[in-house]
Amino acid sequence: MMWLARPKPMVAVATVLVLAIAGVTVQGRQQSAPGGTQEQAKTPPPPTKTPPLPTAAAVPDMAPNQALARKQLAVIDKAWALMEFLAQNARIEIDGGTFGVWGRRRLEALRKAGAGKAEIVAALEKYIKDLDRLRAIVEGREAVARSTTPEDFEVQFLRMEAEIWLNEEKAR
Repeated sequence: MMWLARPKPMVAVATVLVLAIAGVTVQGRQQSAPGGTQEQAKTPPPPTKTPPLPTAAAVPDMAPNQALARKQLAVIDKAWALMEFLAQNARIEIDGGTFGVWGRRRLEALRKAGAGKAEIVAALEKYIKDLDRLRAIVEGREAVARSTTPEDFEVQFLRMEAEIWLNEEKAR
C-alpha cells in the first residue's frame, strides 16, 4: 500500500504542469488572433495604398529607426528562406497567410529604412521571383495530389498583389 502513496504527489505536479502549458498555449493562440477567430487572422487585409513615409531630412531622428528597419530586413530575409525551405519539404502550408505577412513586412521595412525607388523596385522584383519559386513548389504538390489546392490560389494572389505594389512604385 505504501508504494501507491508515493506517485500521488508526482501525478499532481505533472497535472498542474500540463494544465499550465495548455493554458499558455490557449492564451498564445487567442492573442495571435485579435479579431476573435483564427479565420480572421488568416485573411489578409485588403491592399491599401501606403502613404510615403517622411524622409530622414524631414525628421532628423529617423536615422536610428532606419538602422533598425535595415536589421528588420535581414530578419525578414532569414525568415523567408526558412519558410521556403519548410514549404519545399512539406513541413508548413503555403496558404496559411504567413508568406503574405512577411511580404508586406518587407515592403514596410524598406520604406521605413528610407529605401529609394530603385531599391524598392528591385526588392519587389526579387519578391515576385520568390513567389514564382513558391508556385513551383505548389505545382509539385499538386502533381502528387492531382488537384488544385488553396495554396495555388494564395500564391497567385500574393504574386498579383506584389505586381500591383511594383506598378505603384514604378509610377511614383
